[in-house]
Amino acid sequence: MNQLLERSKSPSLGPVEPNPAPPARRLAAVDGLRGLVMVLMALDHASISFNAGRLSEDSAALFQAGSALPLAQFFTRWITHLCAPTFLFLAGLSVACSIRRRQERGHRERSIDQHLATRGLLIASLDPLMFWVGTGTPQFQVLFAIGVSLIAMVLVRRLATRWLLLWVLVWFGAGEIVSGQVWADDWTAPGWATILLVPGDSPLPVLYPVVPWLTLMMLGVVFGRLWSNDSDSISGGRGTRLLLASGYGLLAMFLTVRGFNNYGNMFLPRFDSSIAEWLHVSKYPPSLSFVALECGILMLALGCWSRWQTHHSGGDNSVLQVFGQTSLFFYILHRIPMKALAAWCPDWRHGGLLQTYAMTVAICVAMYPLCRGYRSYKRKHPRSLARFL
Repeated sequence: MNQLLERSKSPSLGPVEPNPAPPARRLAAVDGLRGLVMVLMALDHASISFNAGRLSEDSAALFQAGSALPLAQFFTRWITHLCAPTFLFLAGLSVACSIRRRQERGHRERSIDQHLATRGLLIASLDPLMFWVGTGTPQFQVLFAIGVSLIAMVLVRRLATRWLLLWVLVWFGAGEIVSGQVWADDWTAPGWATILLVPGDSPLPVLYPVVPWLTLMMLGVVFGRLWSNDSDSISGGRGTRLLLASGYGLLAMFLTVRGFNNYGNMFLPRFDSSIAEWLHVSKYPPSLSFVALECGILMLALGCWSRWQTHHSGGDNSVLQVFGQTSLFFYILHRIPMKALAAWCPDWRHGGLLQTYAMTVAICVAMYPLCRGYRSYKRKHPRSLARFL
């Protein structure tokens, strides 16, 4: 499983869209936060390629009690934990807002379903395809979780908001009980459980099982629906207040669960009272303490960003806005030069944090003009394949 962690438009197929309209005004706070986590993701991937001391023991199956957690290496890994929950949460939020806009324009429900399923199938296929081309072995990571969750939205979107919220609360409250029935320290859970509940190597190498990550997308849908009904949208108003209150509440939950140091930690408790042990929570699979901590941080960040946005007009060409508006393009393209450099300069693979952070900056600098160019192309060709990427 360590090996798995280390390698961690054509015209629409649906009916012609009625009432073509200009692109909806983008939510700057959402794009900005998404852009930030793209940079953090690049940092994590640079660490995979160039950091010989990288830590990736974010699971009870990978961490041995008493193992050292060097702070610099630990925090370099820990700050990237924000990426996957933010991807799923913001994807759910965007789905809710997008569905509402399409319904207002008169799109048929079948057309909306086809768009979700087509986009989800495309995204879900990218991870195994890219890993198969690069390594000869397909792997199912965060894009797989996002894509399958989008496909599931065809059915899930028909549920009332209260039922979505109830599922979110029940799963993250009791999910450890369910996952514990099939959990295996050697990553050999049954095949169905590997796909749905816990990471594993068989029959497919799956690092992001569907149910816990779909639940995070459902949480995003809940907030997206609330914002859609808010006259101020995301900026100011009820949406921002709810985000901030929820963020503080989730951080309080994290402190409670981690403080009691028993249930809710997905078999990865604290072994002492150091800051590293407090923050060393299980991502594979996501524990209640992990979800509470990361969702608390992302909701506070999004709420504060949104409130700031009501008083300042951020530039549309800022680095984070550009990366946030071209996130899937960034994801697909940014690893190519990293892999190439790691292959051409084998000694670089035995570097440390200096090389890791230097390569992160270099990749982001190189990606910025490419992402701006791609964004410009998307805007000029709204019906091309680019709308799916």
